[in-house]
Amino acid sequence: MDDEFKDFFLQSFKLEQKTPKGVAARRRRSTSKMEEELKATKVLSDQRRQNISIVQKTMGLRGPQIAEALRTIDMRVLTEENLNRIGEMCATAKEIEDIQRTMAQLTRKRFKRQSNIGDKLLQLFPEEEQMMVELYRIKNVEDRVKNLIFTHTFGSDFAHYSNSVKLLHGAVNVVQAASREGQLGRILNNVLRFINMLNESSAAGFRISTLKKLSAVKMTKGKGSLMDVIVMHATTIDNERCGTFDDELDGLDEAHTINYNETKGQIHELSMNMESLRQVIEDIEGRSSSPETSQEEKQADEHYMRYLSQFYERESKKLLQLEGMLRACTEDFDVLRKFYYEPEMGINEFLGVILEFRNNFRKSELELEEKRKRAAHRKRQEEMKKLLKEKRAENAKNGNSDHAEDDDEHRSGQPRRGSAIVKRKKARRFSRQARRFSAVERGRRRSFSVNGSGPRRGSRPANLKAIKAEALKRKTDDARKKAGAANPPSTESENDERISAKSPPAP
Repeated sequence: MDDEFKDFFLQSFKLEQKTPKGVAARRRRSTSKMEEELKATKVLSDQRRQNISIVQKTMGLRGPQIAEALRTIDMRVLTEENLNRIGEMCATAKEIEDIQRTMAQLTRKRFKRQSNIGDKLLQLFPEEEQMMVELYRIKNVEDRVKNLIFTHTFGSDFAHYSNSVKLLHGAVNVVQAASREGQLGRILNNVLRFINMLNESSAAGFRISTLKKLSAVKMTKGKGSLMDVIVMHATTIDNERCGTFDDELDGLDEAHTINYNETKGQIHELSMNMESLRQVIEDIEGRSSSPETSQEEKQADEHYMRYLSQFYERESKKLLQLEGMLRACTEDFDVLRKFYYEPEMGINEFLGVILEFRNNFRKSELELEEKRKRAAHRKRQEEMKKLLKEKRAENAKNGNSDHAEDDDEHRSGQPRRGSAIVKRKKARRFSRQARRFSAVERGRRRSFSVNGSGPRRGSRPANLKAIKAEALKRKTDDARKKAGAANPPSTESENDERISAKSPPAP
């Protein structure tokens, strides 16, 4: 018989076995009792339990595995990110107190007659509470997690603060060298000279904060400030010694962005953490050498002590070098601060004053250069006008003024007001406008000016032909005046005869 058919036959005629009523009731009572006990063992809030569950799922590890990694210092599991997560899962004092009280109640209720219950009691708790208890069993677990995080972040923090101290110390050395041997010192000596001239004094020095006030001291005659005078003196009279003053202060912008007090505080915090690490190592060594400590406790601290000892021996020397660099930077700045009569000024404020002076110097230098360019442009224009005037006078003396003006306009690219080209353009424009008007409109415009009297403006003229003749006469006279003495104008009697011949007498 086929096995498939046999299974089909047996399943088709199988009798269903009914559970007795008493057994089902006992099962239901047992399930409800377990649920009630599970509710009774829940110590954490739902939100706290959910956060711990999310962290466990993210790490992919359960409570015993995480606790074992902390005991054996498994750095494959104890990354910086995972250590921060474990720190979030560590129980607070209140949570541990609640868990211990619940465990005591369950011991009296469930394991009253048992002496060695082991982990049976812990298994009654949910997984999140079990995770907390597993971490709490490690001695000083919070300090252990904090120290391990410090060992992870020390390398990056050391590199960052070391670079910051180097930049600050380099900026101090740059200002010190430029003040004593460079062009900055030469400019500051000029500032002292000008200040003594204004105050009529003979001071040996001035405070560095005075540099912020140079742009505010204005001239009483003319436009400008004391900073403009210093820049003018440095770029003209003393250009050989002050020409590259701006290049001497490279690197000050980046150093000014670093907060010296904050960097000093962070380095001090690194030293404190390293000192606490040394205390932990000494405490573990003391417990290990004590005869009261069990072998199990010694083995639990063995991996942790070995890891911290190796780290301390390797990194404490670097930290001492960093503290020495900070100390040297502070000492050099104290010397520079006393040199400029600023006993209470901080390094960031000092670098800010130097940078502000440099920026104001740049601004005044650019403005001075623009003024020089404008002055040179005006001078060239005046010289060009003078040359053109001499050229026109020479051409006029030779009797060729119009062509001289045309040549000048051709060289300059633009016609000059009153030149021959402009006059010809006006004449052509006038002739085009004159052709647009009718004879009646032209007569109406000039009717009131003939013989000093005429019809009112807007009325029809009395003798249109006489008006036209008068206009023609004026146009002819203007043309003869422009042409010169080549065509002398006609006499007055001839004009009268021409007008009387061409126009009838007025009514």
